[in-house]
Amino acid sequence: MLEQQKSKENREPEQTSPEEEGSKVQEQKGEEEYQTIKHEEANDDSEFETEDEEDEGAGGGHPGNMFEHLLRSHGLLGPRGRAQQMEMPRDALHPFVQVLSSANVDDCVQVENASFPEEERASREKFAYRLQKCPELSLGVLSLPPLSTRGDVTRPSLIAHIVATRTTAETVTDAAMALPSNWQESVTASEEQTPTDEGHQDRGRTVAVHTFAVLPEHRGKRVGSMLMQSYIERIKSAKVADRITLLAHGELIPFYEKFGFKNLGPSNARFGGGNWHDMALDFDPTEEDED
Repeated sequence: MLEQQKSKENREPEQTSPEEEGSKVQEQKGEEEYQTIKHEEANDDSEFETEDEEDEGAGGGHPGNMFEHLLRSHGLLGPRGRAQQMEMPRDALHPFVQVLSSANVDDCVQVENASFPEEERASREKFAYRLQKCPELSLGVLSLPPLSTRGDVTRPSLIAHIVATRTTAETVTDAAMALPSNWQESVTASEEQTPTDEGHQDRGRTVAVHTFAVLPEHRGKRVGSMLMQSYIERIKSAKVADRITLLAHGELIPFYEKFGFKNLGPSNARFGGGNWHDMALDFDPTEEDED
């Protein structure tokens, strides 16, 4: 057996014609190119992930797909869903959006604490209340860790959020931001609510945004802009409100005006020390939805 193996190793290579040799080289080259392409595709983790679950919140739709559409419209997503070069490392961000729930309370608290001074932060109890009473009015951007540091971590982290409630007022008021003392008790649908009632009001046609935050390390990447635009389109297409309102400090007024919000002047809200401006985005009821 050993002699046969030695004989095989010492056997002279078969002679091939120039045509056959060229064919083999071309075939080998083609195979190498195919393997190279497949390797790059298999390891290209720059594709943004999306949430495909059916949205049971404010009117249906796929928030993840909407976010993907916005990424593409901003030139950040190619025709095959691949991320374009941004002002961040290629492997640094893998975002997708989804409606938040009570399971995200602690995540929201972390984003809130990193984004605002103490007097302007929503409390953990307020997040628990809002995400229990009206989770469909929230939206978050989540991201998986970079591949280089991911290890066994598979749980995505929250990097930006919008959390809101309904109100019958036309602007964000202190009452709308308040936490009802009996919020953990069930409220029957027959109970009447007035504009002075505290907290979420099911019959309200105004969406009051209470917090819009992006982690400091992810600012400057258009995450906040795309989240806000996605949120506006979501609320508008669901036809669950006549307007979206929020409070803003003077230096942020131009930012919100880019999305169609109008500055209504100084607000009467005293939350966080006051010095707010009321801003509102009214939806035109006669405007037809775009295809």
